[in-house]
Amino acid sequence: MSVNPVHSTLMDDTGDLPNLLRSADVERVFGVCPRTIRRWVKAGLLPVVQVGRSRFFAASDVRLTLSNRLMGAILAPYRTHRATRSSTSITANLTE
Repeated sequence: MSVNPVHSTLMDDTGDLPNLLRSADVERVFGVCPRTIRRWVKAGLLPVVQVGRSRFFAASDVRLTLSNRLMGAILAPYRTHRATRSSTSITANLTE
């Protein structure tokens, strides 16, 4: 059984994330590039804590964003199907 490198480097002694994470840590958690993290911050999707010139992310915010992204990914096929179905029925009603 292999150890996930993200979990082994970010977990504290209690097996939980530390309170504040650096940008590089958040990039590893989500598996995205630095530019993506900057875009999420700018869009308000991921709150940032500014300490001097350094930026940190609260572990609770990272967990919330991660769970929201996972739920969005899980529900995306259903949303697409529902939107396609309703737009088809609207178009059908307009042509009748």
